[in-house]
Amino acid sequence: MNALLYVPGFCVVLYFLNDENLLLCVLNAAVFVFVQVGMNWQFLEAGDEIRSNFINGAFNFGRQFMYKWTVNWKFLSEEVFLDSKFHTFLLVLQVVLLLSVLLLKWVSVKATGKPISQLIKDGLKFWSCTISPKHIIFDQRFGGRYVMLVICGSNMIGILCARSLHYQFLSWYYYSLPFLLSACSFPLIVDVALVVAHEWCWNVYPSTALSSGVLVSILSLIVVRLTFVDWFKVIEPESDEKSFETKKNN
Repeated sequence: MNALLYVPGFCVVLYFLNDENLLLCVLNAAVFVFVQVGMNWQFLEAGDEIRSNFINGAFNFGRQFMYKWTVNWKFLSEEVFLDSKFHTFLLVLQVVLLLSVLLLKWVSVKATGKPISQLIKDGLKFWSCTISPKHIIFDQRFGGRYVMLVICGSNMIGILCARSLHYQFLSWYYYSLPFLLSACSFPLIVDVALVVAHEWCWNVYPSTALSSGVLVSILSLIVVRLTFVDWFKVIEPESDEKSFETKKNN
């Protein structure tokens, strides 16, 4: 189910890679559905009971996690951790954060080359390719980085708002952490400190209120930074001409 955390960012990227043609986007998305159905067909056709158990096991959104194994919410009481209101709060928070980064970064004028109002109008022409040639995704230098920031950022928001993180869940995002920190544009010493502190949090066993509090603080800092930092100022290197002038003046 952790792959679902990538879905919001993936849908945005897929829409732009299909030139903002919603019809093509849906057709391409259907390919992924057919692949998943084909891979799991032996379970889906094995009978009602097996099919039901398989689907419920694969997408068990009502699963109740055990407090003693949580890595990220140990600073809360077990009563709060198990409360359905807390789970609802995390879901709402995830939606709010996704909408914030969507509007401020993923579909910003700097990214798409046109205002959001025009993007919405063009979206209603679901059969047409309306993407602007100024979209950052066409830039050979920065397009790939934009895609990674959108997809990995979507996953990081999901990690922050996860009802519980267990020790094996570190693999969900660990290898994207250096990339996301580089996009945050912190000083190098801060990056090193965050990586060390993050590693310490995941090596405390069993987790404590302090280790989980530090972990959530680090994840929150990264998400907030990615939401408000100027991506394009960060990823756009100084031109050769400006670099030459700077060296000349110095």
